[in-house]
Amino acid sequence: MVAPGTILAVYLKHLGAGEFVIALVPTVQMVSFGLTQLPATAWTRRLRRKVAASSVLFGLACLWWLLTGVVGRSLAVSRPALMVAVVLGFNACAQFIMGAASPLWSDVTARLYPDRRRGLASGILWTVLGAFGILGALYARHVLATVDAPHSFNHLFIVGGLVAGLGCQFLWLAKEYSPPAAADAEHPRGYVALIRERWRGNRRLRRLVAARWLHDAGAPVGIFFAVHAIERFGLPDSAAGTFTVMISGAGMIGGLMLGLLGDRRGYRRVVGYGMILLVAATVSALLLKSPAAYLLVFLLQGMAQTGLFMGTMNLLIESTEDRADCATPMALFSTLMLPVWLGAPIMMGMLAERLSVPHAFVVGAVFQLAGLIALVCLVDDPRRPGRRIVTWPAPRTRSVPRILW
Repeated sequence: MVAPGTILAVYLKHLGAGEFVIALVPTVQMVSFGLTQLPATAWTRRLRRKVAASSVLFGLACLWWLLTGVVGRSLAVSRPALMVAVVLGFNACAQFIMGAASPLWSDVTARLYPDRRRGLASGILWTVLGAFGILGALYARHVLATVDAPHSFNHLFIVGGLVAGLGCQFLWLAKEYSPPAAADAEHPRGYVALIRERWRGNRRLRRLVAARWLHDAGAPVGIFFAVHAIERFGLPDSAAGTFTVMISGAGMIGGLMLGLLGDRRGYRRVVGYGMILLVAATVSALLLKSPAAYLLVFLLQGMAQTGLFMGTMNLLIESTEDRADCATPMALFSTLMLPVWLGAPIMMGMLAERLSVPHAFVVGAVFQLAGLIALVCLVDDPRRPGRRIVTWPAPRTRSVPRILW
C-alpha cells in the first residue's frame, strides 16, 4: 500500500514536490538503511533471540508509516511543503530501524537454509509476500479511485502501517534457532579489526562492490517510472495501484524462478539477470508509447528488484568462509555502498529537473549496463571460483594494489 516507487512518489508529486525532491526518496531510504547495519551487526553478533528481535524492529519500522498518515491528515492540505519534509524524515526513521533488523534477518536466513535450498525458501517467501502485495495494491487502487487526494494517500499509510506492523508480529511464532557462537566473536583487536580482515580477505566482495557501484549509479531512475507514466499518458492516481500490482506480481513470480535458478546455477547469475531486467525496464520506459505496454516496465522492475536483493544477499553468504558470521559481509557491503546511494539519486534528480526525465533514463541505462559488464568481467561465483571473463594471476608481491581487487 505504501510502495515507495509508485504510491509514495505520486503522493509527493501531489504535494508539489519536483523531480529532485522525489529523487531524494531512494537517497533517504538507502543511506538510512545502510548507516545502521554495521553497528547493529556488532550489537547482535551474540544475540540469541534473533527472530524475536526482528519482529520487534520490523514492527517499529511500520509505526513510522502509520504516523505519516496521521500527521498527513492535518498537514497535507494546509502545509504541503512541510508535509514533504515530514514524509522524508519519517521514511528515514523507518529505514534506520530496517537497517538495524537486516543483519538479524540475513543471519537467520544463512543459518536455517543450506546453499542448495536457500533460493527455494526465499522464492516461497517472495511468492507469499507478492500475493499479499497484490491484495494491498488492489485495495490501494480502489482507495485512490474513490477518495480524493491527499486523503486517499493518508488513508493508505495508516492502513498499510497497521497491517504490516501486525503482520510482522507473526514472526513470534517462528522457532528460534540458537547457533554456536562464532569462533572469532571476541576478536583480539576488536570488531573494527575484524571488519578490516573481512574486507581484505574477500576479493569477491570488493569486486561485487565495484560492479554494484556502477549499476546503482543508474538504478535510482526507477523512482520516476510511475510519475513519468502518469504525466505522460494523463493517467489517474489509481494507476499507481495498478503499477504496484504489476511490481508485486513480478516479485511473486520472479522470486520463485530466480530462487530456483540460484540453487541450481549460483547467485552471481541471479544478480546478473536482475541487472539485465533493470536495464530492460529503463530502456522500455523510454521506448514504449502506450499505457498498456508501459505496464511491462513495472513487470521488469519488480523482477529486477527481487533478483538484485536475493542474488546479492545469497552471493555474499556463499562467499563467507565463517558461516557463523554471515551478517558482517552483508553489513559491510551496505556500508561501502553508501556514497553511491547518497550521490546517485541526487545526480539523477538534478538531471531530470534541469533537462528531462527521459534524459535521466538514458544516463541511468548507461550506468546500469556498465555495472552489468563489470559484474560479468570481474565477479566469479563461489561455486565456480575463478570463472570470469577478466582474470589476473595471483599477486606475488605487496607492490600489487590489493585494495582494489
